[in-house]
Parts: sequence; C-alpha cells; structure tokens
Amino acid sequence: MTIIAAVHIGTPASGRYFAAMGADGQMTYGYTKVPSGQKIVRRGNVLYGCAGVPAYHRFLEELPDEPPTGDWLNAMADRWVAWAHKHGHGKQNDEGTFLLDGRILVAAPSGLWTLDGDGAVTRQERYAAIGCGAETALGVLFTLARVIGHTLSPAERVEVAVRACIEHVVGCGGEVMVRQVQDPPDTWRPG
Repeated sequence: MTIIAAVHIGTPASGRYFAAMGADGQMTYGYTKVPSGQKIVRRGNVLYGCAGVPAYHRFLEELPDEPPTGDWLNAMADRWVAWAHKHGHGKQNDEGTFLLDGRILVAAPSGLWTLDGDGAVTRQERYAAIGCGAETALGVLFTLARVIGHTLSPAERVEVAVRACIEHVVGCGGEVMVRQVQDPPDTWRPG
C-alpha cells in the first residue's frame, strides 16, 4: 500500500513548467510494515511513481533516460503489461485481457498521466494521486489549489498531501519523499 501524489503547473510552450511527485516511505504487506526504497524514479525530465506490486518499480528503473517522443505513453503501457506478464505478475480476466494490480503516475513537462493495470492511459489535470491514500491526497491537493492557490510550490503541495496520508490512511507511513523537475531550473515563485 502506498501514496504517490503529483502536481504539475505550466507547459514547455509557455517557457515555464514545474512538476513535483511525492510518496510515502513505507511498504505494507498484510500486517507487516517495512521501510521502502525510492518509490519515485526520474528518467531525464520525467518522474514516474508506481503503486501496487513492489516489483513494478524494477520496470520503472529499466526505462531509458532519453526524452520521450511520439506516442511514448501508450508504448510504455504496452511495455509495462508485457514486462509484468513475463515476470509472472497480473492475471487474465474472463474476457482474456491481461490485468495488472497496480498503477503508474507520470509527471512530464507536458503534463500528468496515470497508467492503469489494463494498459489504459489517462491524462490528469493539475494534480493526481494513486495508491491507497489517493482519495485523501486528492482532497488535500484540491483544497490547497482552491484555498491557497499558487503560493505553495508544487513540491510543497505534494509534501502536505503525502503527510496527510501518512497521518490518516492505514497503509501509508514512513518518511516523505519528494522529487521535482522544472524549467527554468530556479526556485519556485508564485505567478
């Protein structure tokens, strides 16, 4: 069980973008809680986080560092399903579709996406969350966006959301991990 939350502001076309992704630092197996390694992987200027089977993190670590081009998200979803099938993860449903019990959250310069266990790719607006703490994190991110606006950086927002999950969601725990990508590579300034 886990929480992965992300916030994205701006676009490369605007000349300014900021993306941050945060995660808790605990893995839960039934009643056993253990510290986890990094749940977020950075490849070039793209952040990836996974919730579900811990082995999916190995898939993310194998992704290339080169910048994504073309229909890279759909290709990545297909590679993920093939990788999981090869390594004995997931199962086939009654219709014959191979399903994975996990999700991947992607934060790139051009936006946020979720990749679902059936290979579906969905664009997310401004913020997103996956894992057992997703509902709590989304509530926090919504409130921060509506009440505080852009006075907190994307990194500060995901940190608050993950801390709320650690405090209030069974299955989330440990330390908060935050990674970010931004252009220009300066400090956050509201605006």
